[in-house]
Amino acid sequence: MLAVVIRGAGDLAIEGQETGDPDWGQVVVRVEAGGIGGTESFLYQNGISGPSGCVRMESLIPGHEVAGRIARIGPGVTGLRVGDLVAVDPRVPCGVCRCCRSGSPDLCLSPRILGTLMARRTPVQGAFRDEFLCAATQCVPAAFMDASALALSNPMATALRALSGAGELEGRRLLVVGNSTPAALAVAASRLHGVTSVAAASTEPQSLALAARLGADHTVDIERRPGALARPENRADVTLFFGASPERAALREAMLVDAVAPGGIVVLANAARLSIKTQKLFAARGIILRDAPQSDGQSKAFREAVSLIDSRHVQLDTLIERHYPMRDTRTAFEHATTHRGATKIQIAF
Repeated sequence: MLAVVIRGAGDLAIEGQETGDPDWGQVVVRVEAGGIGGTESFLYQNGISGPSGCVRMESLIPGHEVAGRIARIGPGVTGLRVGDLVAVDPRVPCGVCRCCRSGSPDLCLSPRILGTLMARRTPVQGAFRDEFLCAATQCVPAAFMDASALALSNPMATALRALSGAGELEGRRLLVVGNSTPAALAVAASRLHGVTSVAAASTEPQSLALAARLGADHTVDIERRPGALARPENRADVTLFFGASPERAALREAMLVDAVAPGGIVVLANAARLSIKTQKLFAARGIILRDAPQSDGQSKAFREAVSLIDSRHVQLDTLIERHYPMRDTRTAFEHATTHRGATKIQIAF
């Protein structure tokens, strides 16, 4: 088995490692496609020292957005067959919380994420390898789409959780703020929730062009047109705020306040945060501030994402910017860390 290994900032290699045989309840997935996200780019640029309290490791296999085919099945596995195409849920249940102990690991209160450094946690090796041993419960089968599309299931799940945090969307005006892949997918998926209109705001022209292709009624470049969100015709009933950089630096929070209709809802997605001052302004205008669900039902959202992608109700072809073969993984990472916009760089294993 070949695996992508990171040992430090810019220190990436492809190394041979043993896969092992699947134990009870486990399967081996022949990985076909994996997307490089912000987590992987951060590891490549900054190394694997991790946040405070993270258990130190000499090396880490990255990768938490992958799909492939079942290669081997261990004892006790039902519902999967060799050759099945699956998306891999990156959440690894802790096994000790009350949900895990009661037989509901899909509702785990303290999951770890494949190939991710987390505070006060032991990292789990990721899935950027040609064969990946994992729990069968992490594999969600699909029937129609290919592995490249299914590797978008995790960012799609993030988008669906943000939409669910808004509550009922039928007949409402939606604004999606962000440059990330989940922000673009939220634009695409919002049409299935019955919104009256959907607008996209970003600092990146490439992200705005993508949002338009995915169904946005209009787009706003918040760097070149900083006052556009305050216009009455652009004010939304519901705003999804994907607060990853560069939005934190480029988007003044006062703009966000002006962009939401009085009594509207703002959902903070993907670890976005707002200042206390802005939260008080929201409260003064009767604007409801919510966090996107991050714990209960994550596996449910992932399964919904796989089903939505496999249904072909959302066109995702324009989201993949380029595929690189595994031998060109370093080039793929270099591309991913420098390219701008919401499209994905993927590795074909």
